[in-house]
Amino acid sequence: MKKGKLFLFALMGAVCATAFTACGGDDDPEPQDHTLNDKGVFLNGNFEGEVTISNNKLGTTSIVSDAAVEFSANSQTSLLMTFSKNKEFPRVVCSNFMESADNSRCWFTIENIPAQDLLTGEVPQYMKDWYADGTIIRIERNTIVFSDVSYNVKTKKLSFKATTSIKVIYQGVDYTDTGNLTYMFNLPLK
Repeated sequence: MKKGKLFLFALMGAVCATAFTACGGDDDPEPQDHTLNDKGVFLNGNFEGEVTISNNKLGTTSIVSDAAVEFSANSQTSLLMTFSKNKEFPRVVCSNFMESADNSRCWFTIENIPAQDLLTGEVPQYMKDWYADGTIIRIERNTIVFSDVSYNVKTKKLSFKATTSIKVIYQGVDYTDTGNLTYMFNLPLK
């Protein structure tokens, strides 16, 4: 009987020790800070490449091969991004720079561009080509929203997406055209 109690006591001790050890391992790991503090890669060159622009309403796509952006310092936590060849996009603030745990890529937030009317002289050529059946007075462009922003450290390529919707107003006619535009930027570091 003593051996049985001793065995039971030893077994209970082993179970308690295992349970205690297992519970002790449930502590959450310390969160890692992946903030990208050195933004020098963005300040040491221009990003030049192409932008693919598609219009879902027309089912058309245009490729503009001279897209470019450059960065300049704005504050300790943000940069200004200027679209040096795409004048329809104004300068925007980029913030929330983060990097992957393996330092292979980084991403950030690009502020949205508010709605704007593009008058006749400001309408980009690709839009004139899309809507060539009338004289455009203006294009009402809604807010441009940026997403999928990523910089690949190995390929040194910046890519991001911008989306908006437009309404085309023609001279001398009673109808308008609309469309949802998607811009896909692929810009290697030069």
